Amino acid sequence: MLVGPLASLSEEQYAKFEKYWYGFVILLVLIGFGVWFWFMIMPKIRGEAV
Repeated sequence: MLVGPLASLSEEQYAKFEKYWYGFVILLVLIGFGVWFWFMIMPKIRGEAV
């Protein structure tokens, strides 16, 4: 059961929102992983102290 602002969306609008939401979450995860990789792994590759 949907609550809040999503409860008033029609099925079509909700399907579109859901598609964009999954894309947004995946994008955030990729960005987060990229930042983690850059700050945690790259210094080790370059031989710098963390």
